[in-house]
Amino acid sequence: MKINQVKTLFIFVFGFLSCENMQATEPAQISRQLYQTDCTQSSALRDTTLSKIQAYGDSCTEVTFQSYLKADESQARQLEKNYPILQYYKQAADKVLDEIKVRKVPQGQVYIWCLYNMGYIIKTPSVCFGIDLNHKYAARFAPYIDFLCITHKHDDHVDKALNELMYQAGKPVVSNFFAPDSTYPYLVKNPGSLQIKGIKITTNINDHNSTLRNFVVTYQLDCGSDTHNTVIMHVGDSSFNPKQYSVESPVDVLIPRYAPTIDYKIIGPVIQPKVILMSHIMELRHVNKPGSRSSIPQALEHNQSFQQAKAYLPFWGELFIYTR
Repeated sequence: MKINQVKTLFIFVFGFLSCENMQATEPAQISRQLYQTDCTQSSALRDTTLSKIQAYGDSCTEVTFQSYLKADESQARQLEKNYPILQYYKQAADKVLDEIKVRKVPQGQVYIWCLYNMGYIIKTPSVCFGIDLNHKYAARFAPYIDFLCITHKHDDHVDKALNELMYQAGKPVVSNFFAPDSTYPYLVKNPGSLQIKGIKITTNINDHNSTLRNFVVTYQLDCGSDTHNTVIMHVGDSSFNPKQYSVESPVDVLIPRYAPTIDYKIIGPVIQPKVILMSHIMELRHVNKPGSRSSIPQALEHNQSFQQAKAYLPFWGELFIYTR
């Protein structure tokens, strides 16, 4: 489907979906429809379903979402009834949690689940770990992941309850800020590398923007021999300053934030990934206005601009399988 056709479809569906229609559409059905599709393949069903999800998101303000995050279980259930995007948000976490418990990863593959925003859970034949996991129910993942990497301490990339549970269980939390004591070995102060459960993790220190200097840790993860050494790179909210990147080995899967005016500074000149998983889309804490909350159609259009890699948009709850 061409860009203009996609734009037209989004506009049509958004205009068609009044508040009454959104209330009447069962979010569980929408999520099932999305999970029947494949983020690597365009289809009418996927386009229509993503359009509905975008409309759901547009109806939820940042104030409502913050209230939901603070709500108790009873209040949360009521908000989910009133705002379909919140019901979808919870269903996505339930799906990912159920699947990481039971899915067995074959040799040579890596399973990559999108949880929310830039939060991903990555499972190999021998290990399961998370990057930038943030969710109302993120703590539920602590028993099932072996370690956690965090790019920076903004609320949409970190979950304090999950961090504490990981620490209490003796599981590594790699970051540039989480240090329960002065001897904690996973505090990243400088570019370097470390090994956790056979995963080689190479770190660099990046600016977030012109005021938050050296604020973001980027991760290059060699997932081990049982994945044929698949390399995943997650760059968080990096400012894409090429001078702050050092790529140790070819990158198979790059996870960048949506930043169409600056990501070209590294994608191509510095990193030549085989696959791009565009992220930081529809972060509900952000104000719903241009330049603040990135939308699904913006990401889909931007993905078509990459010539050197296949760019996809896995959305909340979706599984992307990489085979090297």
